[in-house]
Amino acid sequence: MHHGVVPHYTMEPLLFSEYLVDDWATVSKLFADAGMRMVFTGHYHAQDVVKRAFKLGTPSFMFDVETGSLVTYPVPYRVITLDETQSIFQIESRLITQIDYDTGDIPFPQYAQQYLEDGLLILAQTILVDTFGLAEAFRFPSTHSNTWKMGSWSLLKRFSSIPSD
Repeated sequence: MHHGVVPHYTMEPLLFSEYLVDDWATVSKLFADAGMRMVFTGHYHAQDVVKRAFKLGTPSFMFDVETGSLVTYPVPYRVITLDETQSIFQIESRLITQIDYDTGDIPFPQYAQQYLEDGLLILAQTILVDTFGLAEAFRFPSTHSNTWKMGSWSLLKRFSSIPSD
């Protein structure tokens, strides 16, 4: 599955509901009650595993194994080993450390991390402005504006009345 069926942190249904399937609570219970114990998801581009246990009715549980993306730092992938004779599995996370692409002589892990940090800054600002109405929090004196990358500064200008330099 692409979207999660179990939230990976408390605020996910509020802040990123579009990263979960619609009616995730019902869907995850239906899956678990049908005997599905694990689902692989990835829309959030994070590496995390969460277990949801259900106590009402037939005791059941489900693991949502959220797997990162090859387009997001730290560029992880998973290798799953299944031992059918013992009904066990092992999940191993590995990282891509180099690619055939010109990163401008910057090591690929550093290049990928900077790309993610730039994107997260824009995402955080958008959430603070759109979800919480905090446009005023992004008013900075013009002397501070040199620390902002152009993409972030342009985004902030769209959502608030930040004076241009």
